[in-house]
Amino acid sequence: SQCLSTNEVNGIQLLSMERQDFKEIGVCHTGSLAVLMSNIAKLQRSMDEQVVLIEHNPYCFGKIVNHLRLQALCPSEKHLLCASDVNESQQKIFLRTLDYYFPGESASSIFDVSPEIESDSVVLSEQESLQIGS
Repeated sequence: SQCLSTNEVNGIQLLSMERQDFKEIGVCHTGSLAVLMSNIAKLQRSMDEQVVLIEHNPYCFGKIVNHLRLQALCPSEKHLLCASDVNESQQKIFLRTLDYYFPGESASSIFDVSPEIESDSVVLSEQESLQIGS
């Protein structure tokens, strides 16, 4: 590990290093080289297996980008997207996309995850219906 820090090797460089590269930075012991190469191979395999596939969906990205634009234009008004703002057939992939790009609490700045109140309108979102009603 001292050889790696002395030579300022970062994670990406470490994963692409070969046996000869390690010898050049001072790791010459055959046993150490074998362990290093074996563990790097395991790490590369585990990274390949953990690929998360997020399908590109223009509808979902459009909803998110439009909402972010609206927030940028009107920072004083806090409007969150809710389930009724998203096409019912797209809700599952929308939530998955949102969770991938805005993990954890950051998604709550875009999407209201609280339970929906039944809305009379199929054209307006719940919040728009409430605004008109008041």
